[in-house]
Amino acid sequence: MNCVGPQTGFVKVNCVAKWDKASKSGATAVCAFGEAQAIRDGIEYATKQGWRRLQVESDSNLLICILQGEAIVPIEIAILVAYIHMMVTGLEVKFQFTRREHNNAAHEVAHWNCGSEQEASWLEVPPHWLISRLIHDCSTVVSSVY
Repeated sequence: MNCVGPQTGFVKVNCVAKWDKASKSGATAVCAFGEAQAIRDGIEYATKQGWRRLQVESDSNLLICILQGEAIVPIEIAILVAYIHMMVTGLEVKFQFTRREHNNAAHEVAHWNCGSEQEASWLEVPPHWLISRLIHDCSTVVSSVY
């Protein structure tokens, strides 16, 4: 794994679902479905920006295997997986697994936005509260490679 960014010419779309037990709010209590919703939303956002080459990452290894056609699709998420596959038709998309410890920034953003109706995106400079998580994710990746 490398933290310098996605492959040349690709936009990295890192996805994660968030379920807040205390408030019982979030995408869903079913992890695979929530992760699939996050991936769908990430791809939708990326295509609205006009990005056609995507490196989609999730820390749900099972879901990545499903999206890559390497695992059986559970009936509970079959329609959503089919929709994601339809969305990426005509795009160049790489579905990749990333370990949870390399995905803290995505979890921090999900936690920050959980239960909020507010949409947020940062195309150039992330907010100050997110920078330390991004540095941590990159440091963890680099230290685990060596």
